[in-house]
Amino acid sequence: METAVRESLPASGLAAAISSQHAVVVAAQAELISLIAGFDARECWRADGARSMANWLVAALHVTYATALDWVELARALPGLPALASSLSSGALNLESAAAAARLVGGDGTGAVTDAGVTAEAEALPADVLRKAVRRQEQVAAREPGVAPRPALTWWHSGDGWTQFRGWLAPEDGAVVIAAIERAVSGKPDPLTGAFDPPDVAAAEALVALASTRLREDADPDRACVVVHISVESLVSGEGMAELSSGGAVPARVVRRLSCDGRLEVVLEDQAGLVAIAPAQRDIPHPLSRYLKNRDKCCRFPGCGMRRHLHAHHREHWADGGPTVSTNLLLLCKRHHSLVHDGGWSVVGNPEPGPGAGNHLVFLRPDGTPFVPYPPPERPAPERPELPDAFPMDLMAALRSRE
Repeated sequence: METAVRESLPASGLAAAISSQHAVVVAAQAELISLIAGFDARECWRADGARSMANWLVAALHVTYATALDWVELARALPGLPALASSLSSGALNLESAAAAARLVGGDGTGAVTDAGVTAEAEALPADVLRKAVRRQEQVAAREPGVAPRPALTWWHSGDGWTQFRGWLAPEDGAVVIAAIERAVSGKPDPLTGAFDPPDVAAAEALVALASTRLREDADPDRACVVVHISVESLVSGEGMAELSSGGAVPARVVRRLSCDGRLEVVLEDQAGLVAIAPAQRDIPHPLSRYLKNRDKCCRFPGCGMRRHLHAHHREHWADGGPTVSTNLLLLCKRHHSLVHDGGWSVVGNPEPGPGAGNHLVFLRPDGTPFVPYPPPERPAPERPELPDAFPMDLMAALRSRE
């Protein structure tokens, strides 16, 4: 549709055009699934050295493995589900809903969910409702008599690089994980805003803190490290992006924060290729770490007081030549470590105690103004009663009368 025609259409016309175009897209997707079914049935993927149909789709179409698995599962199910296949081909049902509906047919073990019945429901319900029904069905099936329940955890990266998790645990194991997360939650408000994190945010940060502590305590740096690929320019400047070996991309400033005090293997690259591999062991030496814990006691950000899961922050980053010595190190919690690296804040002063004028820390906002979490209240000067220049004569007379 040409731009001029599109801009001349009323809202109702645009809505109709969107629905019509979506039906065309879905019909094309249905044909794609049919072709995948034929390719898979003849195992043509073997000729290209793939291990499975899903692996072949990942290599050929550059889709995620999770998407490839959904397509293959749907392609294998549709020949036995004529009503669902017809609805998908006509564009009445989208691909995501069809994939969820195919899992629901007969999935309750009783055969009560039929092809025709689930197709009618799928055409009337949002895809998200169908996906939730699939999850409930899987959980019920895992608890059926004679079926041994097994814990499961999967994760994948969204389009923006964030990681999503999905899984379930046995009741007693789930209670252990929940107790550990709740124990790791700081339970303190942010001194910057005075507000508490929402429960889901606090739980997510606590889980990361637990995992970070576990990696930090692992003696094997080859297994317990995060590998990131970054250019020399990006590491020094903090600008640009870096790629994690586990998948996903992160800003270079995040890499600087992670490498400030963490077990991170930094693969430095330029246009010609590999420049160097920074050692994975970026942890603070144990004697120095013990000294910092004894000296700082808690997060040094004013008003924080967090005592667990602390990071040793280099005031001058090691990539900029900063040494790993006590005068260049201070303990920060994850929130305030991120604030300094990612939020534009800075720290000036010497973290070591002492009588010198520079032996204290000042946290500066991005605009350069110092941060004081609890400014002292302005107290009015105490009122002093005005005394007379001389005692009144009647008061002097009263005093003499007592003699």
